[in-house]
Amino acid sequence: AFQALFNHVRDFTELGESFNSNWSNYDRCIIFAPDHGAHYDVVKKKGTHGENIEEDMDLLHFFGIYGSNNI
Repeated sequence: AFQALFNHVRDFTELGESFNSNWSNYDRCIIFAPDHGAHYDVVKKKGTHGENIEEDMDLLHFFGIYGSNNI
């Protein structure tokens, strides 16, 4: 589960860097918005979506807003 977390962070970082590089001439916003908590299923030995309960709805979202490089 921790490796999956690290993979998601690595991949989102790569996506964000590419996004900013390729869309730098435009105003833009990037958002990381998971829809549920992440859990580890000990039976399946991999991550699972979580449940539709309040504890799984308390999530952190991250965003960045960038202006264009055009003047």
